[in-house]
Amino acid sequence: MKQHHNPPHYLSFIVVIGFFASLFYLLHFKVDLSGDQGLLIGSLFGYASAKADLVLSYYYGSSVGSRLKDYRNLDEKEHDT
Repeated sequence: MKQHHNPPHYLSFIVVIGFFASLFYLLHFKVDLSGDQGLLIGSLFGYASAKADLVLSYYYGSSVGSRLKDYRNLDEKEHDT
């Protein structure tokens, strides 16, 4: 039986889940965001948000269209032969 291991999928899953978990934590536990602690948490949350955006853009953005186009081209080549 063939096992499928795809580390980019696992890493993407961790990034997106980590972002939403941190968002939940910040909103649910009402973290004090004053002073230097607020700056640090804001910076880390902004970084996590940007990385989650990259992951979602890759899987649901223009990369999907490009991947579908590649599949269509592959199907056309198979039909031509």
